[in-house]
Amino acid sequence: MLKIKDNVDLKELEKFGFEKANKPNEHVIYIKKYSNNSIYFYDDKEMYFEMDEYDENIVNDLYDLIKADLVEKVEEKENKYE
Repeated sequence: MLKIKDNVDLKELEKFGFEKANKPNEHVIYIKKYSNNSIYFYDDKEMYFEMDEYDENIVNDLYDLIKADLVEKVEEKENKYE
């Protein structure tokens, strides 16, 4: 699973087109929507994808986040938000 590194300020995501989520009862804090897909960051900085179809924009944005050294791979665990 991917997550934002602990030492990264979440506001950095705004430079990559992510917006603060307006979901007060959920743990989603940043989101970026595409035509039929989305990338979410939760309050524990974990990254989740909602994908109905392949979208090269998601791949490119993920590459940009990795290249900027903002994300890291962590041990897979059960999604506590589902």
